[in-house]
Amino acid sequence: MSGAQLRIGMRRTRLRIELLPKKIRKAKATRTFLTSLDESSKANARVRDLDIILSKISTYKHDPSMEGRISGIKETRESNLQAARRQTNTLQKEHIPRITEKDLSVPKLQKRLNRTTKQLITAINGRLPMVLKNSNNFRELHLLRINCKRLRYLAELFRSKKTARLLLRL
Repeated sequence: MSGAQLRIGMRRTRLRIELLPKKIRKAKATRTFLTSLDESSKANARVRDLDIILSKISTYKHDPSMEGRISGIKETRESNLQAARRQTNTLQKEHIPRITEKDLSVPKLQKRLNRTTKQLITAINGRLPMVLKNSNNFRELHLLRINCKRLRYLAELFRSKKTARLLLRL
C-alpha cells in the first residue's frame, strides 16, 4: 500500500467513525483508536512534507553548497519514515471497537449522515466565494479541498443513483 492510499484510508476511517452514534464515538476504545489514528496520520504527514520539499529541491539546478542540507533533509525523512512505520504498526495492532447491528439505528445513522453532509455543503458554499475572489487565500483553499474530499468520501460510502451524479461533479 502506498503512502497516499494509507492517508486516504485513514481519512475515510476517521469520517466513518464520525458518523457512528455518540455512544460508540465517545467510548474509550473508540477514542483510543482515534488517538492512535491521529498520531499515525501526523507521522505520515511529516514524511510526506519532506518528500514534497525534496521533490521541489530536485527541480532546481544542482548546487554543491546545498548537498549538506539535502542530505540532512533525507536523514530526517528516513528517521520520520521509521517513526511513521512504527506508529502505523501500533495502529494496526490497536483494538478496533466491535459494533453490532443492534448498536446501529438506521434512522439515527441517516440523521447523522444528513447533518454531516449539510455541514460540509455549508462549509463548501461559504468558502468557495472567498477562494474564487482571492486565489491567494491558501488557508481557505486548503480547507475547501478538505471539505470537498470529505464530501466525496461520504458520497462514495453510500453509493446510490443520487450520489453517482454527485461523485461525477466532485
